[in-house]
Amino acid sequence: MLEGPDGKGDFVRTGTVIGMNRGVVKKITPNRMIIEEKYKTYTGEVERKEIIVELRKKKEETR
Repeated sequence: MLEGPDGKGDFVRTGTVIGMNRGVVKKITPNRMIIEEKYKTYTGEVERKEIIVELRKKKEETR
């Protein structure tokens, strides 16, 4: 489960479409998530960009 900046949680798994650029989650490890985005160059060719998102564990609440 991921929590966005708005505090809203979403479940993600490999193949999930995510983000404003509609990237696809390619791999999830305990520390990071790898997302692949496709985009067109100015010549019209489709290229791929790999984005690595470092994951943080949620801090435990103190009572």
